[in-house]
Amino acid sequence: MEAQSRALFEALSKKQTPKELQKLITPATARSHDIYYGMSPLLWALSYGHPFEVIAELVKACPEAASEKWEVEGYTPLHYVENLDVQSLKLLLETCPSAVAEKDNKGMLPLHWAAEHSAPAELVELLVSANKKATSEKDSFGRSPYELAVENDAATAVLDIIAKANPFAASSSEVLPIGILLPGQGSQYVKMLAEVADVPEVRALLDAAKLILGYDIMDICMFGPEERLQEVNIVQPALYIANLAAVEVLRNQRPEAVNNCQAVCGLGFGEVSALVVAGVFSFSDGLRLVVKRADAMLEAMRATAGVTCSVAGLTEKKVMDICRTASEAAGDGEFCVITNVLFDKGYTIGGTVAAVEQSEKLCKKAKAMQARLLKASGGFHTSLMEPAKVKYLEALEEILPSMNAPRCKVFMNITGQPITSRTEPSKIVELMSDQLTNPVKWKDCMQNMVKDGVTEFYECGPMKQLKAIMKRIDVDAFSNTQNIEV
Repeated sequence: MEAQSRALFEALSKKQTPKELQKLITPATARSHDIYYGMSPLLWALSYGHPFEVIAELVKACPEAASEKWEVEGYTPLHYVENLDVQSLKLLLETCPSAVAEKDNKGMLPLHWAAEHSAPAELVELLVSANKKATSEKDSFGRSPYELAVENDAATAVLDIIAKANPFAASSSEVLPIGILLPGQGSQYVKMLAEVADVPEVRALLDAAKLILGYDIMDICMFGPEERLQEVNIVQPALYIANLAAVEVLRNQRPEAVNNCQAVCGLGFGEVSALVVAGVFSFSDGLRLVVKRADAMLEAMRATAGVTCSVAGLTEKKVMDICRTASEAAGDGEFCVITNVLFDKGYTIGGTVAAVEQSEKLCKKAKAMQARLLKASGGFHTSLMEPAKVKYLEALEEILPSMNAPRCKVFMNITGQPITSRTEPSKIVELMSDQLTNPVKWKDCMQNMVKDGVTEFYECGPMKQLKAIMKRIDVDAFSNTQNIEV
């Protein structure tokens, strides 16, 4: 670091006068970052509570610093709102208006910080005016700005500002009997996301995804070809983004349906989307997980070929018997098992190619209504995915320290039972990794959600796969399932 930059950071930490600091602020020093925290001089000035004169000089010297996020915690300059005066906040909002909608690594918007840290009412009003939707957002711990303001004895004026912008926030924090369902592989189609790509919240997801993926997923979603969109390492990130884009569309239409939902559930890798909705981890962490999961699965598929067969019209016992017979007939080292229990007499069979192909023939011979091999499939949810499970577990353990307990119930594929706010993140990691090598109990998930009191369902994502399955599980629940398609 240059000597003049070091001098600027030292002067900021000692809270020297604006006149003394202005001598040290240049375009070069304002663009530097300290070697310990990787923070810009603007973030240092904000964290130390410097006045408008200093903030204005730093922004003038380096305007892009107003939009910069500190990687360690995800803070933007607006996340230091409790240290700002009105002039400084107005300047930052004018210089980088999009920062008001940026969340830190705990899912907190600047408005959450203002509410939690008892910022003056004038500052809260400016933040609300700049992003009214923030009043209905919840952080990763399931807390809304209004709830944080109440918990931290905020001034009545602050509560009134938030309540005026969002009466629902003040009137109720009651859990609603709503379940959000997220589809898995098979729901993709060319041109998905096209109609919602310009929705601001969706555009933010797509922009964040582009940085993580290194390519624009919309190019593939829009133009395909279809075979490309079926590839495991493409379709899983694409559907993950599409699922959460649909959740944002629902949040725009009916924020309480998302923020106060009773439960969420995702089919297959859609479970990662569900856990993001529940606040267990961030969109970015979830996308990185999906990428590593898909890459690990693709590697396992290349090492040992597998395939999946969709079966309908036979009892579970009959399908199990067929799997045993097919495995024996296929020979040593060959096997197939039930990998998805979707509804009564609706299953998928997965395993080695020879055994699954034999099971397809036996299912047809047993007069199944349907028995067909699925395109671009593999030995998902079987022991063929054991190598993938090992790598996926490593990826999960990397983000374990930043994971949270869910803000609502999440019905997990592998058990059909919910995890709750009392579930330790380490248990969630175990359930997620085990899902790769064990059958998905979707029917149990849906039946248990209904038993738990969920009466209204939203399927968020492309197509209407889950609603169609719900018709075979519970007719009343099917009638009360709405689709938020993208």
